[in-house]
Amino acid sequence: MVAAATGLDPSDLRSEPGITLQAMSPERAANMDYFLSNDIPQCRRSALGAAEVKAAAEYTRVIAAVGRDSKEAWNHQCAVELSTVLGTPIEEFPGGHNGNTAFPTGFAERVHELFLAATSR
Repeated sequence: MVAAATGLDPSDLRSEPGITLQAMSPERAANMDYFLSNDIPQCRRSALGAAEVKAAAEYTRVIAAVGRDSKEAWNHQCAVELSTVLGTPIEEFPGGHNGNTAFPTGFAERVHELFLAATSR
């Protein structure tokens, strides 16, 4: 279920040197199951349309961001659609859906780059 939701292959998870990825403990599995069974279906049923997204983007910066290793995940496709609606580029981050934990340094550097770009406008 996790692999289908994140687009990550559990047998081929990469990370930055020195990072130990957390194993899927029974507690994490229960939390993930709850999240995927209750929260994600609500997101997929959202009625938020392109007009509402464009209106929101007039007041705040919206960034369509993807994990480099999650191209097959449904949420990657959502980001592609978001960038199309907004007419903005897709910003890529290291790793996949788990990039913030598997590549914390690279992820933080990318966030920093995007913040600097936003403040220079």
